[in-house]
Amino acid sequence: MSRLAQDMKKLAHRADGSHKTVHDREQMAQRFAHHLLAQNIQVTSTSQLKARHIAGYIHERLAQGISLHTLQNENNRKKALNVCP
Repeated sequence: MSRLAQDMKKLAHRADGSHKTVHDREQMAQRFAHHLLAQNIQVTSTSQLKARHIAGYIHERLAQGISLHTLQNENNRKKALNVCP
């Protein structure tokens, strides 16, 4: 697991919410970290994330056929983790 994924998982546990909410945040963090790894974006902490990284992730998810509402929910999970710049 990358340092970024570990950092985001730690933030997911610190954020309030039920076990399901925390689990969903962890899953989103894993997908996001995997996307960055696949794009060869070498980010090691959430403080290094830029808006273009998140925009690229959203564009990829849209290309996969994920609905806009689902992406809005994922973006809200990122905000809960203080990942969104």
